Amino acid sequence: MNKNKAGLSKVNILIIVATIIIIALILSFSFFKKDDSSVKNDLSQKIPTDAEILAQRPNISQDQNSYYDLLQLEGMIPTSLPQLVSNYSAGSTTSAQDKKDLRNIVLQYNKAFVLFDKSIDKPYYFCDDRVKKEVCNYTNIRNIALLNSVRAGVLFQDGKYADAMNTSLNTLKFAQKLQNPSDGLIEYIISLAIKRIALQRISTIIQSGKISKDAMSTYLNQISLYTDNKIGQRNVLKAEHLNGFTLYINAVSSGDYSTFFSYAGLDKNDQDMNSVVAQIEKIKNQSPITWDSSATYELLYKVYKNEIDNINLPCGSTYPSAWYPDSTLDYSKPTKNIIGQLLYTTSITELNSLNIQRCAIDELTNSVLSMFSTK
Repeated sequence: MNKNKAGLSKVNILIIVATIIIIALILSFSFFKKDDSSVKNDLSQKIPTDAEILAQRPNISQDQNSYYDLLQLEGMIPTSLPQLVSNYSAGSTTSAQDKKDLRNIVLQYNKAFVLFDKSIDKPYYFCDDRVKKEVCNYTNIRNIALLNSVRAGVLFQDGKYADAMNTSLNTLKFAQKLQNPSDGLIEYIISLAIKRIALQRISTIIQSGKISKDAMSTYLNQISLYTDNKIGQRNVLKAEHLNGFTLYINAVSSGDYSTFFSYAGLDKNDQDMNSVVAQIEKIKNQSPITWDSSATYELLYKVYKNEIDNINLPCGSTYPSAWYPDSTLDYSKPTKNIIGQLLYTTSITELNSLNIQRCAIDELTNSVLSMFSTK
């Protein structure tokens, strides 16, 4: 009898303990589930501060940044090059006179090539927010890429096939460098344009049959280092959203646009931007309902998250958009978050076109790589 009681007592204790454990697990699961949900909600509404954003900005020393080398191109090359340069870089055939003119062009810009060659050894190209954007010399770097293609072509005409290929590979290497770290859409778009310039010249050289089989494998390995454009696209979309638009949102909330102006490379007296700011402040002062920073952040977050997700879709896909601006809104009226709608409608470009541009370069790259297997 005592043994039975003892046995029952042990069973009862085990049942009680098990019950307590189960209840504890249920309560803890409910708590953490609720806590996780609240964290998610907090994260969706939490807008990074200017300090948090700026802390993530690249800090690249001058001796590592080819921007400072290429800054010296200012005044060295014109903003508009002869059409002959563009045509030849795209692979068009040329007359004897054209070849002579192209050779003279190469000699004319010899000092610019010295700067470009020097810049190749630097690991980064980054025009940061301490300078005005027009000083980022985007036109110059595209033009030096075009001129470098002409230079490679002239070297090839002179029978210097290895030098011609290495000159073109330098252009391709520089294009890849523009993508990381990339400060904005324009750098990424220019990187794709420069990759096209380099790949077109490389394609012409390979098709000539002048490159030895021994050298082909080396060149294949080098080109393979510069095939990825998805990482750069993803980084630039994150930078556009986190840095550019979030700073813009914080500026509207605080009324202090100095940090946003600095990041955007805008002078504090920039007339166009100050006109926009004046319009925003005028509407915001009419009623507090005209501005909702969290709602605006959510609108922009969804667009950029969608665009980043679209990068993984196969080329040729239909890229769904999450950007649905309302063009019927009257931005002069103090309606609910009308300022946020204004930023949402006017500040975003059709970002999905980036996928089309990137896929075109991916296709060209694959085409060039396939040439190695047929030679």
